[in-house]
Amino acid sequence: MTILFVGSLFGLGLSVFSNLTCDFVTLEESVTLDASFADRLSITIYNLGLWKIDLFMTDQTYSLSGCVSTDNLPFLDTQYNFAKASAIIGVMFGGICLLLLMYLAMNPEFLLIVFRGRYLLVCLYSLAFLFQLTTLALFGSMYCSTNSIFDEGDGNCRPSVGVVASVSAALFWMLEAVAAAWLPLGNT
Repeated sequence: MTILFVGSLFGLGLSVFSNLTCDFVTLEESVTLDASFADRLSITIYNLGLWKIDLFMTDQTYSLSGCVSTDNLPFLDTQYNFAKASAIIGVMFGGICLLLLMYLAMNPEFLLIVFRGRYLLVCLYSLAFLFQLTTLALFGSMYCSTNSIFDEGDGNCRPSVGVVASVSAALFWMLEAVAAAWLPLGNT
């Protein structure tokens, strides 16, 4: 039980870190988005995170650089949004597993009530693994193109700290699913 609890903490920590970092992937060639407005807003993107982007944005009156939220950026495609949704769902399944383990530690009879507990944990850890791994859909984003922002991704993105954390979290979730299936949990 201790192995599952510690592994869940590490997996959840890595999942959250990969979601919050501004450096999920690094762009080999920075992407510049020039708007055709009267104010000539120009945005140059250097690193992509799931919820934040490292960019330099300027218009005629001010400039902004650093890690900024993606909330108000209209340039997000389907793969980018899919990676963001997968990251949140993966963290949710991992958090549910952790809560289930904490409840299980306080009430061992709970295993016998909910699908014999072990199988529920295996399913939840497997779902956390699957959704955490699908955050890599970001590599199919239009930002990973070397030719044009509107071409299909062909290799402009390189894995960075966020990808390493995300894949590590996915491996933790997979190992937790295997451990939940093999390790003795109470009377099962």
